[in-house]
Amino acid sequence: MIGLLVGLSGACGTDAIMLPKNFFNQKVKTISIDYQSDEGALSNLSGLQGGPAPLVSGDKSLQALYMESQVNIVRVPQGYLCPYSLSWIFPDASADAFDPASYKFQQFESGFAGYKPEYPGLDLVVEKASAVGARVVFQAYSDLGTASCTVDAAGKMQGQPLVDPAKWAHVVANVVRHYSKNILDPNRPGDTRWIPGAKSFNLNHIEFIDEPMGRGGYTDVSVLAAHFAIFADVLKDEVVFPKFATGDSFITLIAPSMLIAGANEVATHPMWDFVSELQASGKLDSLDVLSYKTRVSSPQENHAIAIAIREKMTALGLEKKLWNVGYRASSDANPSPSGSKGTVGYWSSYEGAFATASKILWQGLVDEAVYDRGDRRWLTMEQDDINQVENSPLWDKAGAKRPAGISWLPWLIMASSGLAEENDKVRLSVSAPSELDAPGLAVSAVKCVGNSDVDEGSDSCTDKIYILIANSNTQLKRAKVSYQITISGIDDDAVEPRTVKVQRSRIDQNTKEFAFGPDSFVQLSRGQSQEQKQNCIIDNDCETSNKCCNGECQATTANCKPLLLLPFGSLSLTIDSTVPSTDFILIDLSQQ
Repeated sequence: MIGLLVGLSGACGTDAIMLPKNFFNQKVKTISIDYQSDEGALSNLSGLQGGPAPLVSGDKSLQALYMESQVNIVRVPQGYLCPYSLSWIFPDASADAFDPASYKFQQFESGFAGYKPEYPGLDLVVEKASAVGARVVFQAYSDLGTASCTVDAAGKMQGQPLVDPAKWAHVVANVVRHYSKNILDPNRPGDTRWIPGAKSFNLNHIEFIDEPMGRGGYTDVSVLAAHFAIFADVLKDEVVFPKFATGDSFITLIAPSMLIAGANEVATHPMWDFVSELQASGKLDSLDVLSYKTRVSSPQENHAIAIAIREKMTALGLEKKLWNVGYRASSDANPSPSGSKGTVGYWSSYEGAFATASKILWQGLVDEAVYDRGDRRWLTMEQDDINQVENSPLWDKAGAKRPAGISWLPWLIMASSGLAEENDKVRLSVSAPSELDAPGLAVSAVKCVGNSDVDEGSDSCTDKIYILIANSNTQLKRAKVSYQITISGIDDDAVEPRTVKVQRSRIDQNTKEFAFGPDSFVQLSRGQSQEQKQNCIIDNDCETSNKCCNGECQATTANCKPLLLLPFGSLSLTIDSTVPSTDFILIDLSQQ
């Protein structure tokens, strides 16, 4: 429900809303937005782990959904187990690393390495991931040879330190060659043998080993850094991959992704020992992206971790891109569903609100983010029990949207095109009374600042405000909640009130499609000033039988509410919702 209500105009803060300690004990949440502010562009942060190719028997392709959601990074092949890792891509560890015949990128026949299923191979994964227009991040993980691949009971590969890091690095370089035909040169010795079978997918974002200090098998950061230095020497060698005309390297190297469980771990985390080792060896310049992963219970914890990392980077003078390459809510905060259809809906809507709130809070802190995950995956190599499959909160096996997948769609409307002359958008400052961060909720708002002289009938965003509210607060569970929103500074010269149109889409556990509800109309108020004449201030100003209510003497104050002043040219409305949910609101100021 959308209703008209005079709201509280608070002081301007950041667009990542900071809330009082008891905020979630209240039924009405007060949110203030400054229309005159400019916090820069909104970043989509729409990366996903796993590609659109269906690798579980009977699943539908997710290619159209990835494209609709404008996924900008596809990170593979973590989660797909041995057949898609370097252990099976290069199945004989003793083979010649420079011979294309030593590699296996296509389908594995039944019985390969003793396993019954047929596995499609990495070619299909990279081809379909590239087809959606996203940057493909290739995770170089596991050692060479099928014997090096093991999978635990939870469906996760377990690794060991590299036996021959130099050979391993050349194998990774040849994987890049196989998928980057457009850069191969017949006059370059390393390229010649790869040209006939190469694919034109331009694979150049390479991540060095996933969770190396955990399931990657490393225990000594100095050994890990030494292996990365060897890897970087090969991948960044201009003889192997010449630089672009701009001087930039063809290869973007991403640091080994280490898991961080809380902000209290950041200061002494092994990632800084890794950075220090690279600095000491003179190899830090080879690193393009500092990466990490999280599994936390609230978006605010994700926010706190990112702040702590950025502060540490600043203290070290480390000017690198920062990516979270694998995040989702921790299993204790939102366990995977195991029961009714309604449970699946709750689980998915929670993940959608959690991811949306995290992305809102990461604006200006994290350069890219990858949610884990977009597709379904097998948890066993045998692939003979359909119950041994990890589901995606975004879409089901038939390609039907779940609430989390639908929550990806408002970002397509809100995110900036990056072209100020073409209906671009900027973030607005959002604030509320601030004491302590509260878990679960974040708010972002943008306005259009584009060209109003567009062709008639085109989808111009001029004179529109978009508001995104995500709430995954675990304390409220399925409780109802209301958001009291005030937008100030829309029209400081307003003389007469006018009506504007409001559309709202609520994404909760029952949502099947992204759609706006019925239009509502609210009034852009002329406002009330502090100096407005009042007949009373306290009860003693009135007759004996009367009480003072909002500056007027009345016989009773049973229905009297405190007067909340609304500035000139402001708009106020209330939104009723539930938790967990994601609410998307569009306000069209041109509608009168």
